[in-house]
Amino acid sequence: MASRNPKHYPKNYITNALVRLDFVENVPSQVKDSLKKELHVKDGDFSVKTIHRKSIDLRDGRFENEVVGTQAVFKVESGRFELTNDAFVYMVESYTTFECFLSEFSRGLDALLRVLQEPPSFQRVGLRYINDFRVKHIKKPSQWEPYFNRKFMGSLKTLEAPVEGFLLLRNMNTFNFKSGEVAVTLKTGLWNDEFPVPFGANNFIVDIDCYIESLIFDHTFVQKQMPRLNKVAFDFFSKVGSNTLRRHLEGHE
Repeated sequence: MASRNPKHYPKNYITNALVRLDFVENVPSQVKDSLKKELHVKDGDFSVKTIHRKSIDLRDGRFENEVVGTQAVFKVESGRFELTNDAFVYMVESYTTFECFLSEFSRGLDALLRVLQEPPSFQRVGLRYINDFRVKHIKKPSQWEPYFNRKFMGSLKTLEAPVEGFLLLRNMNTFNFKSGEVAVTLKTGLWNDEFPVPFGANNFIVDIDCYIESLIFDHTFVQKQMPRLNKVAFDFFSKVGSNTLRRHLEGHE
């Protein structure tokens, strides 16, 4: 992940980096066509789907699919933008540096501002990094222990289910932190993306979601907070990882 300097490690395991902005008031669905033009997205890189929400009719117990909006996806060279009625998202799967990430996000946000009749207000800004660690020589979960701070790992040696006859399929830990207006949700553990196969994959996840919510703010506030949230994410990443992990990311093993 990007560091304070802004140095970055030669290796990184970030499989998803994303920014999400939640609007105070819903954005009209028609905006998507104008945004497509502003982002210079071709027809083949543009898609729209309807968002449904399941609800139950208390009168007869039947489930109903309620249409609550649309989701437009704009694929660009670096990743993709998503626009729903209540949120704007930028996501990449091949993360390089925070500067490149921020530059492309800013380009998308500027395009959105141009197509809206009035500048939007936001009630949440979030920056999230999902690190998916996979190392060839690690064959069993307990071999991850030297790489991470035990405070954030749980036990990887005792993976038996508490009831005989059951197998543990996933082992994830969730931590919630807050300092002033900045909140962090940290998730760590053995995600096992071959679920429900019992630990078919020994990948270790460090998922850091930094965000500010419960305030009303504009796009200038968003731009100012991005470096701040990135620093918070890096600080948490540094505390979760051990010196062994840092040596690995620097290419020393």
